[in-house]
Amino acid sequence: ACTACSLRSECRRPVPGVGPTPARVMFVGEFPGYNEDVMGRPYSGEAGRLLDSLLAYVDLPRDQVYVTNIVKCRPARGRALEDGESDTCMQTWWPEEMRAVKPEVVVTIGVAATRAFMGDVTMEEVERVPHDKGDYVVFPMRQPTSMIAEEKSEGKGRNAKIVGNNFMALARLLKNGPAVDTATYHYGYVASPQHLADYLSPGGAVGLDIEWNKDDSLASVQVSKAPGEGGFIPAEPEFLSQLDFFLQGC
Repeated sequence: ACTACSLRSECRRPVPGVGPTPARVMFVGEFPGYNEDVMGRPYSGEAGRLLDSLLAYVDLPRDQVYVTNIVKCRPARGRALEDGESDTCMQTWWPEEMRAVKPEVVVTIGVAATRAFMGDVTMEEVERVPHDKGDYVVFPMRQPTSMIAEEKSEGKGRNAKIVGNNFMALARLLKNGPAVDTATYHYGYVASPQHLADYLSPGGAVGLDIEWNKDDSLASVQVSKAPGEGGFIPAEPEFLSQLDFFLQGC
């Protein structure tokens, strides 16, 4: 087992990636969770069952994707990684892993994994936006386990809708390829109804992409006024009433 850095002394065992090599799609998290540390397999336990269900939701069997983490050893008690702690894995294991997997799409799960590929970005700036890296496309998304935390805290289900939409967008990417020039693509969340009003107020043509849940309820609306830009609007009354007001004036 690897002993190249001090993180090995904090975990039960290193957790290598699992899946076919090569694989068209590679999912990359930050580091193993508690169950992964115990079982020696990435995305095991509750998180693994959730990932399996989301993959099945978009007809992407888990045995056809490669699943791994930036860091192979779980820090003690799941503490946050300190600056430089991912460097050893990135320098030692990542080149070999990427050569073996040869992914077309790298799905980065969470902000830490996303920053390992894209630098100092926020999830609001890059989530669900394909970024062309030459040999592969990076597709960032939030942690699907945010759904679990939301359910346990009796949240409104917003993360569940976003996570579901992320996987549907991934399925479209795999079917159709990147839809725009990602080098000039600006996409994010509409932070408030007032921000939506400000964006729409100059008038002009507006493109809408409406997504539905399996029970035919509204999941989300994405709005764009120009190629290469867009905003994700939560399916919440205060946002939708502002959008409806604008559309009635068109």
